[in-house]
Amino acid sequence: MRIVKSVFIGIFFIAFLQAASTKVVFKSSWGNTTAEFGLRKAPDANYGPQAFRVLNDVVYILDEQNRALKQIHSAEIRTSLRVSPFSRDFFVQPAQTFTVISNDRIEEYRKGNLNNVKQIKPKQILQSTISLPSGEQSLRFSDGSKKQVVAASSLKKKELEIGVRRTNASRGIVFNTAQPGQNLFDIKVTQSNLASIRYLGSDSDNHIFVQLEFFVEQVPLEVERQVRMYTMEGKHLVTYKIPLNNYAFIFRDLDLDIHGNLYQMLEDANGLRILKWAKPALSNQKLPQIFDLPKLEYANPAETYVPEPKPAQIFKTEVLPDVTPETALAIGDTYDKLNWDCAGTNLTYGRITDSHGNHVETPDWLSVGAIQRVPYKWGGFNTINGFLDGIAQGKYAGDKATDSVSPEAVGVDCSGFVSRCWTLPSHYSTSMMPDITHPYDNWELTQPGDACLRPEHHVRLIVAHRDDGTLDMVESAGFNWRVSYTNYRYSQITNYYPCYYMHMQGTPGNIPQPTITSLKGNQPAELDWLASSRSSIYRFQLYSSQDGNSWQTAGLLMPDSSCFFPSLENNQARYYKIVSIAASDGATEGLPSDGYGIYRNDAKQKVLIVDAFDRTSYSTGSWPHAYHNFAAVHGRALEKLSIPFETVPNESVLDGTVHLNDYAGVVWISGDESTYDETFSDSEQTLVKSYLQQGGKMFVSGSEIGWDLDNKGKSTDKTFYHNFLKAEYKEDDASSYTVLGKAGTAFAGLTLHYDDGTHGVYQEDYPDAISPVNGAGTVLSYVNNKIAGVAFKGIFEGGSAEGALVYMAFPFETIYNEN
Repeated sequence: MRIVKSVFIGIFFIAFLQAASTKVVFKSSWGNTTAEFGLRKAPDANYGPQAFRVLNDVVYILDEQNRALKQIHSAEIRTSLRVSPFSRDFFVQPAQTFTVISNDRIEEYRKGNLNNVKQIKPKQILQSTISLPSGEQSLRFSDGSKKQVVAASSLKKKELEIGVRRTNASRGIVFNTAQPGQNLFDIKVTQSNLASIRYLGSDSDNHIFVQLEFFVEQVPLEVERQVRMYTMEGKHLVTYKIPLNNYAFIFRDLDLDIHGNLYQMLEDANGLRILKWAKPALSNQKLPQIFDLPKLEYANPAETYVPEPKPAQIFKTEVLPDVTPETALAIGDTYDKLNWDCAGTNLTYGRITDSHGNHVETPDWLSVGAIQRVPYKWGGFNTINGFLDGIAQGKYAGDKATDSVSPEAVGVDCSGFVSRCWTLPSHYSTSMMPDITHPYDNWELTQPGDACLRPEHHVRLIVAHRDDGTLDMVESAGFNWRVSYTNYRYSQITNYYPCYYMHMQGTPGNIPQPTITSLKGNQPAELDWLASSRSSIYRFQLYSSQDGNSWQTAGLLMPDSSCFFPSLENNQARYYKIVSIAASDGATEGLPSDGYGIYRNDAKQKVLIVDAFDRTSYSTGSWPHAYHNFAAVHGRALEKLSIPFETVPNESVLDGTVHLNDYAGVVWISGDESTYDETFSDSEQTLVKSYLQQGGKMFVSGSEIGWDLDNKGKSTDKTFYHNFLKAEYKEDDASSYTVLGKAGTAFAGLTLHYDDGTHGVYQEDYPDAISPVNGAGTVLSYVNNKIAGVAFKGIFEGGSAEGALVYMAFPFETIYNEN
């Protein structure tokens, strides 16, 4: 999982800014004085100032943690207005009037005093705030509605009502909201990776500024940001490449003034700063002008987050309930809508120690009287009735003390809330949720009731996709220490996974997933598979490929079928996978099978590819999905050498469906399987030993085989590892992603690079370091001289014929340059 790293590089940064004609207009450190700005480290995120605005060179910053709206002139804080907690954004109006917006209300301050309060309707989720050159200031909500806070000045011309929409990953639309169907222009994305689009504002020259986000990686999420300036006719004038704010959550970190100058508030471990990019001169320039803004480095937020408490019991044997998305969302809504009465006995009035010796601190937004919403409670897992009963018994309302879990407080934390929404019988922490969920390939597949998850960190419940590409979610979070709804841009949830509860009705995981049991034969070939609950399957969709990368539909198969006989010519390769289609609607596809291949060459003996890579958990393993096409990577390598092959899972070898001795060679894929999944079980060891003793030849790769068998295994595991894989385990992490072939071997002159998490396969984070034993020799070494691969040719212990082995201590399929 990639996370942006630490410390601010001052000298380089300032030099870069000068080169890009930008400047720092204000900077300050973190702290609680009037001259500083507050930063709070909550379990789910760091929270600092939430928004800022620049008007006529005066900077206004919403210092939410210190509950102040501060005015800065000539780099000095001149005034500080006290505001309510959990404010998201604000407007500045004439006559010392300020409008401050939170999730549920709009507050107007005049000359330092709270003058008027307006409520925002429940579930009307604030998406953005717009301040136009005409003087109009309005709120945009994620359901498409709008609320005008300040009307346009009668002395200024009325502007077009600008709206934006993401139609798909390749196209965004800028349109006139006053005239439905009247599009001003399209924004086309050639790489088909558009994540979201948002209208930022316009300047006095009627240039339109839009903020765009692009997917770099879907799982875990990584994005890039841009701000683009267009004419009203859609001519693309300028692109600003905007740094991400990964250090702390900010509701709105960009601002545009009437002259078209762009500002960004950046937050890092040292404090905040506001940068200004002056609107460039556009004459005699190549368009669009591109400003590649500095890629800043930040302290890793995960290093400061408090690890989520883990229940003492692991619920491996629990029967998990089925639940519908409607039920999950309805339960979540009850936590947001709940009205209850808070008594003085329910409050701690600061941090105290309970009768069990645990610290407890009720959130300070609570007060005696009528309250709406269930408060955040560290380690909390209360139902609505359980919460109300606890309040009636005098238990504390919530708990934001994260150093211990108090039984004397009631409420829900992030995973406790989602566990309740999914009607789980026990509290599943975020570190346990990978055991009860499946990740999607991309975020567009998510549905209401699915989760936005970062294991051991935080989880949110997805409520809706919005037209601009953003996501509405409901969560119990540390921003306001309660259950509430928030609209998120993708740049605000980097490093998260999209996933669904495996028993959520209507999701792919509830449609039986086929398992290919073998792909073998010549003419015709034979594809065999299994599937459970065939009564819930409408048809099987067969996919085929010539290379294992690009897949095409190859026909529908009946739900009671279990084999298919594709035609296969000599010197031809084909790859196949199967997907079930749900009988409920005859259209929804479930999870695909693994992708397997076959290659026919009648002039040579066949090799068998054995797919033994079953580890899929994205908390304990590197590959997150319940399916893969890694056998195709090995298959393409054999095809390049004109070596014919067939593919089976290791289960088909174990049950005797396929016999290793029928093949001249075996390619065994272990991936990053480890102790939990067993790299080589006792039965597999018996079969492999017999094969090698009779003269078999094997190519084995996997990153945890030595760790599992030699470091953690029993005596028979160690014997197998030493005598048949011909290696001895040395280290769990070789700390290198480059491997060199040893001179004098078949690998001489070879340089291999395998995935560190940035090359689109999967991050191999713990490659074994090994050494050769019992007659084997080194054939591959990491660049740090630790050994990565061994080879042996000769008679294995107890054998009767000469066999051969090559064993690589990292996964072959993670090599990202196939040549």
